[in-house]
Amino acid sequence: IDAVMPKPEGISDIEAAQYTIVTSGNQIAVGGCRGEAIALYDIMGRRIAHTAAATDDNQLFAVPSQGIYILRIGSSASRKIVVMSK
Repeated sequence: IDAVMPKPEGISDIEAAQYTIVTSGNQIAVGGCRGEAIALYDIMGRRIAHTAAATDDNQLFAVPSQGIYILRIGSSASRKIVVMSK
């Protein structure tokens, strides 16, 4: 008799992309993002910068002031929160 194993429901395997996020002054650098769409939002949810498809492995964004920003990389629902302080 063979055991019947149910097929897993939902998400069975998620590959975590490896991005680097570095801040310096009023700039945010995102590394490892070639070909990915990137959007940068302020804490109020307003999009302040975006690129449809990064043409380089590193993408640099200038922000208006230091504070809390949200990055969306690619089409996934996950977001990275970047906190900039003096």
